[in-house]
Amino acid sequence: MSYLIKSSKPEPKRGIGLFITLGALLLIVGFSKFVVPNFGARVLAAVGVPLWTAEQHITPLAYIDALFSSKAALLQENDKLKQVLLDAKLRLDSLDILKKENDELKALMGRYEKHDIVLASVLVKPPQSPYDTFILDVGQVQGISVGDPIVVSENVFIGEVSEVFARSSKAKLFSTASHETSVIIERTKIPAVAVGKGGGNYSIKLPRQLEITKGDKVILPGLTTAILGSVEEIITGSTDSFQEILFKTPINLSALRFVGVIKSGHE
Repeated sequence: MSYLIKSSKPEPKRGIGLFITLGALLLIVGFSKFVVPNFGARVLAAVGVPLWTAEQHITPLAYIDALFSSKAALLQENDKLKQVLLDAKLRLDSLDILKKENDELKALMGRYEKHDIVLASVLVKPPQSPYDTFILDVGQVQGISVGDPIVVSENVFIGEVSEVFARSSKAKLFSTASHETSVIIERTKIPAVAVGKGGGNYSIKLPRQLEITKGDKVILPGLTTAILGSVEEIITGSTDSFQEILFKTPINLSALRFVGVIKSGHE
């Protein structure tokens, strides 16, 4: 039979270890309190100050970064708004152009409802075209003939068709240099011959004793509403037997986009 043999060495007392631990703690506390009173504060300062300093630097940097990010976002949004405004302006400009064209067409067509009139776009006009001529986008297919009158708004006649092609035609202005047109001074009913001077300008010579005033309308005979222009200047010398009357069309020929061609039916 076997038996456990107990060691003859005495067991260390647990109270001794606990006593040593408590003694060490008391020594540390006493040392920090009486020998080095600011030891804890110094440790805290040594560790904390760098952290606080870093925080003070990091905070403004974060603020600046956020500020730049915000500014970039605002600039981007501003660019978007500018583009939206530009698009809106372009749409408004397009609508304004369409409205103006519509008004021009209504004014042109509405005044000649009793006539067989063909609306034509002006493809080429002075000063691009020579000798006071227009190129129009209507021709034989639309029933256009040589001699058909060319009219614009407010009953203003500016010329007539001189050549006709299948789908286009050439119009010669009454104001072509040296071109002669029979006219009437509307107010006095005086007949005269207007000589073209180019660019919508005309000249008439009449005896000086005939009364002509600035603003008198010059019309085509047979058509009381066919206005050719208005008197702008009267030139006469003390010894001249004739007076020269200068007048011009009230239309800006270089700005014309549409005209009406009154179909006369002759070939």
